[in-house]
Amino acid sequence: MKEDEFEQLIGKQTFREVPSEWRKQLLEQAIRGAAPLAGGETHPSVAVGLLGQLRSLLWPCPQAWAGLAAIWIGLLMVNVGMNRGLAPAAAPEPAAPAWAKSFKDQEKLLVELIGEADIHNQNSSKSSVQLSPRSARREEFFRV
Repeated sequence: MKEDEFEQLIGKQTFREVPSEWRKQLLEQAIRGAAPLAGGETHPSVAVGLLGQLRSLLWPCPQAWAGLAAIWIGLLMVNVGMNRGLAPAAAPEPAAPAWAKSFKDQEKLLVELIGEADIHNQNSSKSSVQLSPRSARREEFFRV
């Protein structure tokens, strides 16, 4: 069918009137939708208003915002995954026998190099200094 024939066919058709009941209903609905609601709001719900604000905020570059959201979700997943693999904190394990033996070996070597008397003199000089807990010092301070 050529364009000229199609135009002639349309030109021959008659237009029907819209029923008056339909016309009234359509006009009433259009007027209700355009008029502001009570309280000065133009949107029927708060959610629609928030969605509009969010859309205006994200509109300049939605791909960047989507990428940022994907990164945050990925980080959250990694964080949750890392926390699941950890066991609850347990009491510290006692020193292994190998460590204890190496400390004894070091002490013997020290005695051989310095001498027994010097080590005892150093230990006695350390013990002559009386150390008091810091909490006792605080009590003396507050007693004044």
